Amino acid sequence: MYLRPSAPGSAACGLASTAVAPLVKGAVRAARVVGVATRAAYLQVGLPDGALVALVTQDAVRVPNAVVIFPRCGQAPFAAVRPPMVATMGGGRIRVGQLQVAVASTWAPGQPRFTQRARACTRAGELAGLIASTVPALPRYLSAPVSRFADALAPADADIVAVEHAVLGLLGLGPGLTPSGDDIIAGALVTLRAIAGASPALAVRADTVAQTVVSSAPGRTSLVSADLLGHAAAGRCVPQLAALLAALDRGGSLDAPLCALLSVGHSSGGDLARGVSIALSAARGSLQTHEEPSSSLVSTHLEAQW
Repeated sequence: MYLRPSAPGSAACGLASTAVAPLVKGAVRAARVVGVATRAAYLQVGLPDGALVALVTQDAVRVPNAVVIFPRCGQAPFAAVRPPMVATMGGGRIRVGQLQVAVASTWAPGQPRFTQRARACTRAGELAGLIASTVPALPRYLSAPVSRFADALAPADADIVAVEHAVLGLLGLGPGLTPSGDDIIAGALVTLRAIAGASPALAVRADTVAQTVVSSAPGRTSLVSADLLGHAAAGRCVPQLAALLAALDRGGSLDAPLCALLSVGHSSGGDLARGVSIALSAARGSLQTHEEPSSSLVSTHLEAQW
């Protein structure tokens, strides 16, 4: 959808993710700024423990909780936005300082579901090889926790307690708004959600990871990362990750979608890809003992929460 840039003196136009549209279009509520970057500002709605909405420019990564804004030409929309500024949201409008956004429509974040699960899982080695040749090695402090996470997910009869402990050992590890440990979990979780309908055992592992991050992330990582992990628990992700999973599913080349994913953040794209590889490897064994179901749709009770 094309939106004309706003005229001088008017509110910027915006497109709200369907995941956060009820917050944007509902009753007017107080919000506060909890993080700002060149192309994004993060607002927490419904204090003190509310969900996050990301205001992002049209050239930013479309995170699942994003309202994409189209400011006036030449405007740096977040130049005067600082934490912990107070904002308001509701009735289709967002106001923070001098910035006003009028939400004109919605967009739907990626929520991948595999239709060719067995084929996607057989490409785990191919993806792992590409990652090894294109993504910098993990920092030493991450190597052991990532290995424990992969090992906990791998068995077809995975120990649920071991999975929980492995997730807790990764949560919040690393610097930045979305630490590397969180991005690896998110990549694995979105992939498990995409494929979990193939096997009850996979569904249990996906639910275990999801429930652990939903209950524990708010106390172990940044507000921004905890909220994005909540979206990953429902299978929602950035378009670049959705494109990589689509290529795995349809048997297409992985080079271009992996390259696009690696452009996300400083290290987030590579860490998301590592999570995908871990989940595919874990799923491969389970799929060998289960027939491919005819439907690609997977429903979970957690999707109703996010």
